[in-house]
Amino acid sequence: MNYVVCIKSGDKYGPEYVNVLFNMVKRNLSIDFKFVCFTDNKAGINVAIQTYDLPFPGLNGWWNKLALFSKNLPISGTILFLDLDVVIIKNIDCLFNYKPREFIILQDYGERINKKGFRLFIRRILKRLKVSQHLVVLFFDSKPIIII
Repeated sequence: MNYVVCIKSGDKYGPEYVNVLFNMVKRNLSIDFKFVCFTDNKAGINVAIQTYDLPFPGLNGWWNKLALFSKNLPISGTILFLDLDVVIIKNIDCLFNYKPREFIILQDYGERINKKGFRLFIRRILKRLKVSQHLVVLFFDSKPIIII
């Protein structure tokens, strides 16, 4: 099974971020998937989203992402992890289909200044993994499909 997973911990992001991310994924992913949110507060999250308690409640903030490597997760299959602050602008099927059995790691381009003097941060924070296996981060050099 394919899972799109997010983590909502603490008060930095409200349930609306989870719901908006779910709706963007639903519009832009044509393969079968289940959407899962690991959270310490399920209030306000769309009932169509599978919610689970944070696997390691003692971890704070982004440290909860480490729980995705646990063999004790209540899901089994391929996980595509997305941060709550991403914006999906086109189909993301390739994030499940691109080299599914190869280890791929993120290339962080850091920052640059555009022609108008604005500082642009160019990052791709996207993780795809098999439950209890290695982390896979996808990086595409073509037009963006996710903007952070």
